[in-house]
Amino acid sequence: MGFVEVFESRFGDIDNAFAFQTKKVVVLKDRVLGLLDLGLKAAIIVYLIITVILDKGYLIIEQPRGTSRMTLEMADWSVAQQMSNMSYCTNPPTGGPNPYVQSAVMQCSYLDTASVVLPSLGNQFFIASRVKRSVLDYTGCPGGQYGAELSCIESKQFPAVDNVTTTFVAGVEAATLYVGHTIEGRGEVEVEAQLTEMSGVVLDCKGNVVKRMPKKDPKISKLEDLLANRIFNVSDLLKWARPEVGSGKSCGNGVVLDTKSKLDVNDPEATLRHDGVVLHIVLDYDNTRGTDTDEVDYTMKMTAVLTSDPKYVTLEPTTVPGKMLKVDRHGIHVIIVQTGKLGKFSFARLIISLTAGLGLLAVATVITDLLAKHVMPLKEEYKKMIFEYSEDYSDVKDRQEKQSELELGLVKNADAGKI
Repeated sequence: MGFVEVFESRFGDIDNAFAFQTKKVVVLKDRVLGLLDLGLKAAIIVYLIITVILDKGYLIIEQPRGTSRMTLEMADWSVAQQMSNMSYCTNPPTGGPNPYVQSAVMQCSYLDTASVVLPSLGNQFFIASRVKRSVLDYTGCPGGQYGAELSCIESKQFPAVDNVTTTFVAGVEAATLYVGHTIEGRGEVEVEAQLTEMSGVVLDCKGNVVKRMPKKDPKISKLEDLLANRIFNVSDLLKWARPEVGSGKSCGNGVVLDTKSKLDVNDPEATLRHDGVVLHIVLDYDNTRGTDTDEVDYTMKMTAVLTSDPKYVTLEPTTVPGKMLKVDRHGIHVIIVQTGKLGKFSFARLIISLTAGLGLLAVATVITDLLAKHVMPLKEEYKKMIFEYSEDYSDVKDRQEKQSELELGLVKNADAGKI
């Protein structure tokens, strides 16, 4: 037996098993199917428009990277008094440390900028709102004044109250903060912008625009632009901040330093001024809103973490031999977060988006075809039109071969008769 005979004995007709399927255009005159097909294709075209045009599907998108810088300036005492009622102070600020009173209201001291601000590192900044000073004794500790371990020094701390003083920093909300920042693309997106080359808006806790910061007007000086658009009162930043999720606080008046803190369970009167708060300044950049990707704008919004305990401790020498001053600062820990998206036109990206979208048009035809064959009431009639089975072409070939053999035999017989 040959291969064909063996195959057909086990699997049936070999021509049916290896039949070739070709496409056939059948026009089904059914308004329902026609409208369904058109509706699906229209929806896909709308999706294509949204993806490519509205969602900027022709852009390469990258997250920006940037640098930031902050500078604080404490307000003059007269300005600080006008901006704050000093209800947290038990005394008119005198400029010097005073005995600890309690955690919500205590003695205040007016400090200059250098005493309030700690050295900043990159995108972080610390503004002291409470300062505790302790005189420590390092006598007998290995290493002396500059090499002694803190654990050894603190074990020799003087117990006398005169050597431990805690004060609030008066008028810290009246201080002004300069927020400078620049951004650039990370790779393929060759975009970079300085602060004065970008326009921005500040959003409050509810998402409302509370301040606009246009690009620098060449008609005004750098100082005028700085004072009008780049410097913020600390009180405003706190007022516009959104308390973090889970704090139990709504937007309200933003973050108020004299509201109660949840950190110190042993002291129910402790306030945010006493314990501190982390303030995130989120800068969200975008150059895809318009048609010119060289134009970068940004939004600035604040979020506050009220369940943190930011502090900064320093050890400072004194003029008394064997003694050292420990300064423990609590306050506002400012962190700048730079995020967003930068885009650049890419022809390859456009082709990919168009190809993906146009490929979906074939899906509309497939869906309509499946509905016609398996769902529609006249599906059996449609199948008769869609599927057409040809005769077995192996039989046609056999007939042709037999016909050829017959004709060849007749020719041979005719030739033999002539001989």
